[in-house]
Amino acid sequence: HGQQLLKIAPEHPEILYLVGAVAMQTGELALAEQHARKLLGVAPDLADSRRLLAGLFLLKGEPAKAIDTIQPLLRADAADADTLHMAGQAHMSLGDLQRAEEAFALAAKQGHVGSRIALGLLKIGRGDAVAGVTALESAAAADTTGVVADLALIDAQLKLRNHAAALAAIERLKIKQPGKAQPLHLEGEARLRMGDAAAARASFERALVADPTHYPSIDSLFGLDLRERKADEARARIDAVLKRDPGEARALVALAALDERAGKP
Repeated sequence: HGQQLLKIAPEHPEILYLVGAVAMQTGELALAEQHARKLLGVAPDLADSRRLLAGLFLLKGEPAKAIDTIQPLLRADAADADTLHMAGQAHMSLGDLQRAEEAFALAAKQGHVGSRIALGLLKIGRGDAVAGVTALESAAAADTTGVVADLALIDAQLKLRNHAAALAAIERLKIKQPGKAQPLHLEGEARLRMGDAAAARASFERALVADPTHYPSIDSLFGLDLRERKADEARARIDAVLKRDPGEARALVALAALDERAGKP
């Protein structure tokens, strides 16, 4: 439909933006660049014109070009959060962590959830775990419906071996995702890292009660079965998955590994 509209209005900014964005999403980068450059020529003062082309450059691994493209927007009195976040991503790709942190911090002040997450992870990566975790906690608390920040926080706490803090974050995630398998699975992962295999198994089992098809929990239980030398239970677990979905690649790989352990050709 976008291409048909272009025949009618070949220089309409909204149509150019639409077809360019769709081409990016479908991986047609040459076509996307063609439309993005034309859009910038038609509407150079439109922020979306520069962001679309800059986003394409980031996708192509050309962060310096992305910075050059959005530079006029960054020089504005009050750069918007999306542009600042894009600048942060570009500086990260260029290895300029200080500028990346500054850009993410400015976007975070405007409430940009992605920048709050990026800022937290960047601070942790630079060795300031306390400030990084605080930023992630703030992002998770501010986003009352989304869970991306919660998941980033839980992952960070687990990597930092702050298991009790991870479990507390998982409890908050349960409030956002009542009755869902994901928080229960993460609870199992935390318990497993704490060395409590029995509690981990119980959490994975509860995850499967919430969603019998939740493969990460099935796989975790499969791993526990093997660790506890329960090969028959492990095989039965994978057989049940393949009975439901014969083409489940992860289960086929698990079954092959199980056969190899058992010495089957």
